[in-house]
Formats: sequence, structure tokens, C-alpha cells
Amino acid sequence: MTALYDEFGWKDVIPEELLQMNMKDNEIYGLPINIHRNNVIWYNKKLFDENGLQAPTTYDEFFAAADVLKAKGITPLALGDKNPRWSTLVLETVLLNQLGADGISELWTGNADFDTPEIREALSTYQKMLTYTNDNHSALDWQDAAELIVSGDAAMMIMGDWASGFFASKNMEPNVDYGWISTPSGEKIFNVVNDSMGMPKDFTDKEAAKKLIEYFGSVEGQKTFNKLKGSIPARTDVDVSDYSVYSQSAAQDFKESRIVLSLAGGSATPAAFINKFDEAVNMFTYQQDADALIATLNQARSILTGN
Repeated sequence: MTALYDEFGWKDVIPEELLQMNMKDNEIYGLPINIHRNNVIWYNKKLFDENGLQAPTTYDEFFAAADVLKAKGITPLALGDKNPRWSTLVLETVLLNQLGADGISELWTGNADFDTPEIREALSTYQKMLTYTNDNHSALDWQDAAELIVSGDAAMMIMGDWASGFFASKNMEPNVDYGWISTPSGEKIFNVVNDSMGMPKDFTDKEAAKKLIEYFGSVEGQKTFNKLKGSIPARTDVDVSDYSVYSQSAAQDFKESRIVLSLAGGSATPAAFINKFDEAVNMFTYQQDADALIATLNQARSILTGN
């Protein structure tokens, strides 16, 4: 698609990080059409207001709020990890805080050891977070955990921003019934999940294929598609003033933050590695053996390096 990028000027309006994830050998093979964000804490605003709490910006604030909520009989952190990918997502956000954008990017390329004090500290934080979750989390998926936020049985959850569409479907009003804040981090990070489309290798109507891709890459195409999906455009020059309140804030953060590819979103590593990571984190969630988790992940580094 490199020639299409040149023809339509897409390199000027799509961030370099997204271009890189769609490239191989200096050629571009994918067109990013939507953006989601993984590192978001969603919270029941009415519960927070009733208990005099503010959205946490650090993990110290997170645990202080969690203690208040737990004392009131409210589950502080809703989790549904019947699909272990969602516990992977939570741990990834903790690693983002501990390692920063550059550090976690090194981790996902296989160039960094998993046995470091920073990673062990992140695992300790994750373990502590688990003590504030619902007891039945292994039997629930993310939508079930989100229902706990809707019902007021739980106060917070960490999930990708497709959760905003779920809350909207339950007639919850943003900034009235629910709120959001990026997960704690020393720098402003947008942990990105991206869907891209490719050009078919074999097709009978080349012009029709080109017209379809041209439309999805256009301002109009990206504006229309993402407004319907609840995501935000990959292009940074699309007017989103008629999008939801959340999507407008996400689009602004996307422009202002460090863009980091999401492991849990399937963007940062080959599928074989993320599957190993899911298995290891699922085991760690129940056995709490940091040494075993680190050993497994260091063995899996060969998937990332090709050695």
C-alpha cells in the first residue's frame, strides 16, 4: 500500500507508530482504520461521589480508595478473567507505570530481561490489586465485570475503551453515572489497540479494491466508521466534535500522548508470545509464583527475538 499512502497523503496524518506496525521491509501493508485504548480505569461515579473519592492518579491513591470502598462492602475492582486476556490487560497497565513507554517497548521486542526489580515490583502491585477484586472473577468475562459497575456492586474496572459503548448500551450517562481516567503512569501514555485492513493479494477488480481502501483512509470514511463503532479515527485530522464525550477526550489524548502498542490488544508482539503470556499470567493469578512467571516469560523471549 505504500504507493496509496503517497498518493493520498496518509503518511502526514497517521502517526509514525501506527505506520511502523503496518510495515515490513520498508513497505506498508496495512491501513489503520480505528483506534481503541487499553489503559483506562472506568469507575461508577455515583459510588465515588457518595464516598467522597476522586479518580486515582497513582497506585497509592488507587489502594487508598480501594480500602474505603472495601470497608463499605463494595468490590473495589471488578475483574472478569474467564478469558485470561483481561488479567493480562490489567498487568500490562501496571507494567506501563513501572517501565514507561520506552521500557515496555523494549520488553515486547525481546531485548529486555523479565527478571528485574521493576518487573517484580509491578507483579507485587498486581498481586495487591487482586485482593480487591470480586471472588468469582474466574467465572466472568469482561462484560460480566462491567455489569458490576452498572449495578453498583463494584466501583472500578480496568478495560479497553470499548467499555464506553457497553455503558452507553446500559443507558449510563458519561460524567454522571460513570467516569474514566487513564491508569496511573509517570508519563502520558496511550496504550493503543489498532485494527488495520490490507489489500487483497488476488482480486479481479483492482479499481474497486482501491476505491474501498481510499474511502476507509479518507476523512469521511474514518469519521463515519469510528463514530458508529465507538472508536476514534487513526487519522489525526478528523473533526470529532460530534462524537461522544469519551471519544472526544480519547482523540485529544491520542494526539498528546506517547503511543505505545498494546500487548493485550494483540498489536505489540506475535500471537505466539501473547498466548504464552496469557497462560503464564493466568497461572500467576492463582498460584502467585513470581519466579515461575518470570522464568516462563524469559523462555518465551525466543519467540520475540527469533532465536
